[in-house]
Amino acid sequence: MATTNRERVGAAMDLLQSGIRPYIVREMKAVYKGAWLQEMGYALNTTFASEETLHLDTQALLKLIWFR
Repeated sequence: MATTNRERVGAAMDLLQSGIRPYIVREMKAVYKGAWLQEMGYALNTTFASEETLHLDTQALLKLIWFR
């Protein structure tokens, strides 16, 4: 059965998310040092207790790129 456009876009968003997440975390740590989780929280209007609780979807990652 052929894949639908929705499945193709979903797969592309998953690949984008898995590709840019490590980059964003690395750069946020480099720029903001120990306060990087707080800065991510400010940008996304939320709070993160630790890196283990950091679950970001593609939209949140792109928002971080745009605003930080």
